[in-house]
Amino acid sequence: MIARGGALFLVVTAAAAQPAYEFKTPAFHLSVARDGAAIRIERRGEIVLQSADMCFDTGAATTGRATKLVWEQPDGLSITFLYDTTYEGANVMMRLEPAVDRIRVRAWVLHSGGRLTPLVRYKLAPSGYWYGGGFQGWRAPQTFPLNNARISRKWFLAEGNTQGTPAWYATNGVALRVRTEHDLRYEIADGALAFEVPAESAVSYDILVARNIRQAVDAIASDIGWAKSTPPADYFRLPIYTTWVEHKVDTSQEKVLEFARNIRTHRLPAGVLEI
Repeated sequence: MIARGGALFLVVTAAAAQPAYEFKTPAFHLSVARDGAAIRIERRGEIVLQSADMCFDTGAATTGRATKLVWEQPDGLSITFLYDTTYEGANVMMRLEPAVDRIRVRAWVLHSGGRLTPLVRYKLAPSGYWYGGGFQGWRAPQTFPLNNARISRKWFLAEGNTQGTPAWYATNGVALRVRTEHDLRYEIADGALAFEVPAESAVSYDILVARNIRQAVDAIASDIGWAKSTPPADYFRLPIYTTWVEHKVDTSQEKVLEFARNIRTHRLPAGVLEI
């Protein structure tokens, strides 16, 4: 058993056809596959989140995939798994650190020939409706819920997603938050969310398991940090006008003043004018 946050996690080594390990808490049941390094989370006997097999780009127009489990090693509060792959000379390593309400995951590809980055892919069903990620790009259509979206692979921040947070959450309370200081690439297509961090040889992320989507969002906000002060009440009571909607980048002092005069002329509530 592994003690964490006052709870005990039962670790069970199973037969070849069964999961490599299982972690059980009062909130969820996590299992790790012996083949493919896939992760599955259940709650009250129902699957709430499930990944595909771990893959990676080999740089040679082919995709490598994790296959058989080679060994597993408990280490204090974490457990590390090593998998064979379909790409010669490469292994996938995955470390899990479970807690009462989440699992911290770190995965990387070991290969002497250079950096290979793991691609993490989670199915959006049967987790309910998915949201998050923030602004989806310059001209990408805003599609909600994300189950119906088709967002092609792009840099999360460098391609215009400057109002985004690399966290996605579902109405059943599960959430994924990518933890990295580097930009990432992501894709939502065919009912799945996939992400990778090409600047690193590893990808780190949290799986959060909450009662509902509100608690999941609160947990993400708590991790990132709350604002240290509350804006004035008028910021919430009155509208916020922005020159971005009115003029995009082509703005000037004259246009801003005209914008303000038009708000007054049409007797609209005078709130904040954001330049």
